[in-house]
Amino acid sequence: MAIRAGTLRHVVKVESVTVARDDYADPLETWALWPAGSSGFRRASITPTGGSETEIGGARVFVGTFEVRMRYRSGFTAGMRLTFNSRVMHITQVVHVDEINHEIILLCEEVAS
Repeated sequence: MAIRAGTLRHVVKVESVTVARDDYADPLETWALWPAGSSGFRRASITPTGGSETEIGGARVFVGTFEVRMRYRSGFTAGMRLTFNSRVMHITQVVHVDEINHEIILLCEEVAS
């Protein structure tokens, strides 16, 4: 079943990590629009699914979990991220709904201090 256009009310920017070398040949991670050469923007539906507090580096932080639905596109992987307004959500799992190339679900985490 196709996704109804009205449910995709959020606009997210898709980014993947790229590794370059600095002047001293040390690895330098940066985020680039995905796929390369595109605007990186996609329509999506974002639904909060939960959250919890945890300790990272000695500080208590909140980790929110989200389900992001969008039209199918191949190539999404865990390790990519979505930017929604000023929020950054890291993709932890990619679900190809029914394996029929109509819809994809991205399970994401956002860390907030």
